[in-house]
Amino acid sequence: AAVFTQGDGTGRILIRPAGPATDPRFARQFVDAVDHLLEGMDLPQRGLRVDWVGGPYRHLVEDSRNIQSDLAWTGAVSAVLVLLVLALAFRSLKGPLVVFLPLIVANLLTLAFVRLYIGALNSFTSGTLAILIGLGIDFAVHLLGRYR
Repeated sequence: AAVFTQGDGTGRILIRPAGPATDPRFARQFVDAVDHLLEGMDLPQRGLRVDWVGGPYRHLVEDSRNIQSDLAWTGAVSAVLVLLVLALAFRSLKGPLVVFLPLIVANLLTLAFVRLYIGALNSFTSGTLAILIGLGIDFAVHLLGRYR
């Protein structure tokens, strides 16, 4: 770490971690450790304040949290809308729920596969859950329609 002081009473601390800024797991651990360290220092009592903490590690962690939030939000909204359309089309809630159960299980397995083999979604692939819900229901809708 290096400390750079300014003439106006401000300063900067430059920290170069040992791990890469492209590893989400390392970045999350590093950012959490820095946050925990800053919280434990009781800076206001010392007459100091932190205006901004940034860098590629912080940005990766913030992007990752935003992607998880977007994934949950788009997945939930698309699931509710598809279920609503099915319930209105078939005028029943029982049939669409039976059709929807395998869809939810398949999407959970897809997310588990992504977590195990890819590790994390990026901002482009975070909409995948909504797309899979919309595309994955078509065969079951035809099957339910023929059955009814």
